[in-house]
Amino acid sequence: MCQDIIDLLIEKKKLTKYHLHLLLQPHARILNLSGCRNMIGDSICSLIYLSCQGLTDLNLFGCGKISNHTLQQLVTNLHALRKLNLGQTKCRDKTLKSVGENNPMISHLILFACPISDQGLFYLCPAEDGSPGSRQCRNLVHLDVSCTDVTDTGALHMLRRVPTLQYLEYADLLKVISTMVDEAHQSGAAAILSSERDQLEIRSVITAAMPLSEIVDTDLYALCFMCPNITKLSLLYGNITDSGLQVLTVLKHIQVLELGSANNLVTFDASILPLLKSFGRNLSSLGLYEMSDIDLISIGILCPMLTSLTVMHTPSDSDFISFKPAYNLMNSRQDDRNVFSRIQHLKIIISTQRTDLKSSTLLFILIRCVNVQTLHLVNLPVITDSVFLRILHETRDLPRLKKLSLDGSNVSKNVVRHVLKSIPDISFISVKQCKKITCADKRELSKLINTKKRMTSLEWS
Repeated sequence: MCQDIIDLLIEKKKLTKYHLHLLLQPHARILNLSGCRNMIGDSICSLIYLSCQGLTDLNLFGCGKISNHTLQQLVTNLHALRKLNLGQTKCRDKTLKSVGENNPMISHLILFACPISDQGLFYLCPAEDGSPGSRQCRNLVHLDVSCTDVTDTGALHMLRRVPTLQYLEYADLLKVISTMVDEAHQSGAAAILSSERDQLEIRSVITAAMPLSEIVDTDLYALCFMCPNITKLSLLYGNITDSGLQVLTVLKHIQVLELGSANNLVTFDASILPLLKSFGRNLSSLGLYEMSDIDLISIGILCPMLTSLTVMHTPSDSDFISFKPAYNLMNSRQDDRNVFSRIQHLKIIISTQRTDLKSSTLLFILIRCVNVQTLHLVNLPVITDSVFLRILHETRDLPRLKKLSLDGSNVSKNVVRHVLKSIPDISFISVKQCKKITCADKRELSKLINTKKRMTSLEWS
């Protein structure tokens, strides 16, 4: 109840320190002050740990005015904390020592962009003689140390000392996992890692921030060996080959998958298709970047639970982006109306109009996306008035659509006018680089938005 009032006052821009003094009561269990970070300093922070000692969930993200000393006092006095977000605060290594010693139930700890180092993690979960784990942080599930001074050494320490850890947000996590396997082989202890009890509980590995040269096929072997229960995997722009990706077929719990190809080392048929055949039925989100010869229809049929699909390619203007022809599966399998029916977010973004994506393929997909909320179709010249109006007709005007981008398409103002008149919740429309829409058309459409008193944002250039 207190948090609801705080959120309402923040939304109305009327929250004051006086309100916080009244609302911070002993019965509070959840407190999120990230929305009013500019007014949260040492005095309010002290009030929190003096008045709300039963807190289990505290979010101080971005509250940079609180001193490290006061943060130490805070965690020392809030023994019931389970979730603590100190991202972008002055939290330092010694504060983590206090967390480890005074917050035994902590399960989620966010330290994004804090001035901490490996020493802070050593304080948080100290090594103990004769024990592979630590008496502290026994319940820690989620730790975010991204954008800090933590190195591979600190991340490796946490993986070894906290067997419950499922989410470790650290840019080079995949390399750290690979290092664990390498060190075991070098020390002759590889057999120790073969049992299930020695495998990691890690559920998510995101490598988008890693340098291009660092992700290699051997890292994927280590991932499959150590993290069989992973559910989210993002491998973008590494030097991975088809043979490396094929190893991932042993991972049966993947729900979110993002894959990128560098230097054309990854192909759809040789690596992506086997993965989709292996665990496509579990996928809720799929992103494919810098790949060609993608079979969109196969994706829909092999991944019936997809709610989000992103296909993005940013080649040079001279490159030609090809897609598999739709008839490969449309002729060989029955027309299943449930294919793509769960899609809520669909993005097909290409930086050049040199593509052979057919209107028949788009129609097959889009007339089935009846629940789509976000639709970005960029630089697809096959999208004309007749094509998109047919999509609207077949889907009864995409009733759940909120954001629409048709940049670089061949639609005219007629499509935009129809969308504005037929889709009540549309909040954003982008028709940049649409040559059939003139400046006069833009003024006319803006007038229509004002006449209907809509909150729709219209972008055109």
